[in-house]
Amino acid sequence: MFKPKYKIKKLFKTENERREYYLKVYIERKESAGAFVREGFLYCKQLAVSGASKPIQAGESAITALCVSVSGVVWGATSGKKSHLFYYMPKSPCGQVFDMGQLGPEAGETKATAITVTDDNTVVVGTAAGNIYEVSGRGTVTEGVQEWMAHYVKRTKAHSPFKKESIAALCYAKSTKRIFGLTRRSGSVFEYIPGKMKVRILVKLGKGNYSPVMACDDYGQLYFVSKGGILRYNSENRRLDSLTLPDKKLKEVTALALKSAGSEINSVGAALYLGNKAGELFEYLMNSLKATPVGKPCKMKNISLLAAGKNGKIYGVAGEENDLSHLFTFDPVLKKTRDLGVPLASIEKPWYGYNFGAIAAGPEGELYLGEADRISHIFIYHPPV
Repeated sequence: MFKPKYKIKKLFKTENERREYYLKVYIERKESAGAFVREGFLYCKQLAVSGASKPIQAGESAITALCVSVSGVVWGATSGKKSHLFYYMPKSPCGQVFDMGQLGPEAGETKATAITVTDDNTVVVGTAAGNIYEVSGRGTVTEGVQEWMAHYVKRTKAHSPFKKESIAALCYAKSTKRIFGLTRRSGSVFEYIPGKMKVRILVKLGKGNYSPVMACDDYGQLYFVSKGGILRYNSENRRLDSLTLPDKKLKEVTALALKSAGSEINSVGAALYLGNKAGELFEYLMNSLKATPVGKPCKMKNISLLAAGKNGKIYGVAGEENDLSHLFTFDPVLKKTRDLGVPLASIEKPWYGYNFGAIAAGPEGELYLGEADRISHIFIYHPPV
């Protein structure tokens, strides 16, 4: 039961005194108004065409990889008994999710771990089995209410030297139009060449010495965390540099996001944001000597997902596997973190978001969260203006 900090006054000497008191109570109530996300607009989408197809089967729909194309199409892949490939076209007149079927049925794929998309809409997917798939030839939808065009997708399994070694991350450098990746066990940093479907190993971070996370800027500079220190790999001159000294708190980094310099007011410039298993968030400003702790955004442990929003803020998800995940935000200018709460949608259907396996920022400020549960949805969050 809510109990205000201020004692209730039966009589007020003036009208202003009464208004001031109730304003304080209102603010206090607003700041403690439940455990759910209560600012911005949050809704969810089933992994299906509404009224025209069935959602991806329960036990096969956990979303573990998401990315967004330059045109705003959201691509994703699932994990479970089978791995599915899907895409979501959020804009009118479509607004639907299309299941493109099983990813790699001949290989029996069960877990997608990474996905990225190029400017020409070539999609590359990495799996826990170490396989890489190139997807092209997607048909388009002309009308999201009555007519559907046939969808033709060519899925090609590329030659991969990583047998039974999970692909931990994939990213696309827009300016250089190159795709880079990182493996989980050996820490192999590689380049994937679309069209030719070839993999070229660039450098190895070393078995057991690194965190399986990677960030990439538009120019092909890759960022990693190894032995608690931040590394940068320049793909042009193939040089690996150490940016910071080791920090024991960064030995178990579970999420990494890169914020570009941007044009927002009072921007702090380009920066890396790191989350660890203890639920702590760190900020690394480019050319500084160390990553600075900015606090624990919420009571939950394990920051599993991070993304840089178009508004200059950082968004993330914290929570262990059996917890209720919390969405949080960090303002780099004010240096403040906020626990936004548990994602709860009422549109397209009432649904609680317990666990999430992927995150991606959209081109118009929206945030996409991939639910990773037995029955899963895409959650779309529009931060307040």
